[in-house]
Amino acid sequence: MDAWYQLVDADPGLGSWVDLPPTGWGALVALLAGKGRARLVPAQPTLVKEVCTDAGGRQAVRYVEQTEQERDELAVDVASYLARYGFAPPPARVLWQLWLPAGHSFAEVEEALIQAQMSVADGDLEGEVAALRTALGSVLGNQSQSH
Repeated sequence: MDAWYQLVDADPGLGSWVDLPPTGWGALVALLAGKGRARLVPAQPTLVKEVCTDAGGRQAVRYVEQTEQERDELAVDVASYLARYGFAPPPARVLWQLWLPAGHSFAEVEEALIQAQMSVADGDLEGEVAALRTALGSVLGNQSQSH
């Protein structure tokens, strides 16, 4: 079974590391990409955009650091999403990155993953995982399908 501890730093060759969304979906993609194709990185403080509009319609924009409660709520959301697919939650205070081979963009990978998920009947979580693994394998190479 896929495990977070396998997602250690690796040098899979020519390409680049990109941040995956800090969501359950991003975590699932990292797990399915597997060892050598995804890695954990320490979470950095996240700034959240706040827009306040006064009675006159003027807007003030400021950026504030995400609160501990917001980080905890996100962690619960990620854990809940992963649990639906039978995966354990990630370690605390980490995010995930995906290795992209040279010549590939995250937009290309994301599109392939979205199409893969949409090709599976609603509620077929095992089918979704299989389709995502196949899509990752087609872009990242067969290594991602072996985990």
